[in-house]
Amino acid sequence: MVYLITYDINTAIKDYSAMYDAIKGVSGDYQHPLESVWLVNTPMDRVQLFNTIHAKMNPQDYLLIVEIKGNYYGWLNTNVWQWMKSKLGY
Repeated sequence: MVYLITYDINTAIKDYSAMYDAIKGVSGDYQHPLESVWLVNTPMDRVQLFNTIHAKMNPQDYLLIVEIKGNYYGWLNTNVWQWMKSKLGY
């Protein structure tokens, strides 16, 4: 499944490294098309994905995970669109 992951870091120290490593470490592959947005293709469900990533964040930080099934549109790098089309079709 392909998930969109987005977040807000609500602490004074904006250290993303542990969270980035958690996202990169999930089984599957990913794209990081925008500052606080990742696309992840993984067999994990949304709760497993949340638990994996949120464990590396501060309790004050926000995290949203949404499954993408299609009907997407926007303006991103060509390689991101190619990745999405290969995972989702459309």
